[in-house]
Amino acid sequence: MGANSTELPVNELYSFSVYKSITNVRNFFRNSRETFKRRSKTTEGRTILTLLGMNSCIFLAWRISKKRPNASIFMVQHFTCSRDSMQIGRLHTLFTSNLSHYDPLHFTINMVVLYNVGNEVIQIINPSRFTQLYFFGGFSSSVTSVMLKRVRRSPRVSLGASGSVMAMLFMFAQLFPERKAIIVGKPISVQDMCLASVVVDIMGIIMGFSGIDFAAHLGGAAFGYSYFRLISSSLAHERREKREQSRSDGKDNGSDGSLLRLLKRT
Repeated sequence: MGANSTELPVNELYSFSVYKSITNVRNFFRNSRETFKRRSKTTEGRTILTLLGMNSCIFLAWRISKKRPNASIFMVQHFTCSRDSMQIGRLHTLFTSNLSHYDPLHFTINMVVLYNVGNEVIQIINPSRFTQLYFFGGFSSSVTSVMLKRVRRSPRVSLGASGSVMAMLFMFAQLFPERKAIIVGKPISVQDMCLASVVVDIMGIIMGFSGIDFAAHLGGAAFGYSYFRLISSSLAHERREKREQSRSDGKDNGSDGSLLRLLKRT
């Protein structure tokens, strides 16, 4: 993700922080009825809300299953991914595990990113591509995770939307290369933040740290970056058509202003 990559420049530069993201989600729930009505009127909004709803339902199912042994077994069998689940043919868990969260903090962080970053990405790549990004980013993360587990003969199970979220973040970093994130009070480009996360994940794998599926993160990140490279030409073509249509309708003054500029290959 260097300076010579294909880039879709940002409409306007602004910074975002974790605090701001959490505040946005809090405000979303505070005004949930109005927000739901407004967002449910667009395909983009309905797509994000559907994914949030699916994740929320499975999270609630985990909480309910805590006091029901049979339900807990069912959740582990069908909403976690592992080497053993592949060996006995539960291939659907390569997808379902990416909608599954047991820990409240894990769930909250991933949903914050899905809501904030996802709402921006989906406006550019469209709902169909965004759905592919989420599920196949998750699939890539699950496959990568299982491959490492096979090499290390690890019986651990994995769950969570982190792989899908990483795919989303790496797509975001390519679409908006000038965006800044505030980390520990200091601004850092989203691309640099993504590169740093790759280093952390690689080190986590090498050092054998447990508790976090670093391989899954890398698998999701790889898909997000690769998917952008795959669709970048189509995005540029679609943008040209929109600008030409705007000009023919007399709605374009010849300057992009705050709108996205065309993709440029350097």
